[in-house]
Amino acid sequence: MSEEFKHLYNNGEYPLIMAWIGRDEVLRGDSRGAAGIAMHCAEMLGGQYVYVDEAMLKDQFSKAGDYKEQIKAALQHY
Repeated sequence: MSEEFKHLYNNGEYPLIMAWIGRDEVLRGDSRGAAGIAMHCAEMLGGQYVYVDEAMLKDQFSKAGDYKEQIKAALQHY
């Protein structure tokens, strides 16, 4: 693996591909398209796919407090 791109990999092993939807409407075409592209990129690269929207943040990072704090918690986690 190239040293130039090593920071994009988790522990130098595999890429992390995120579909960051945030507060956008999850059923919008561009939101679903971004999620689909990210999922296929992760599959092609053998990486980890993570889908992030407001509901996911509330569910997985509810102890973090408000939306901004949930985003910070998610970024620190991943």
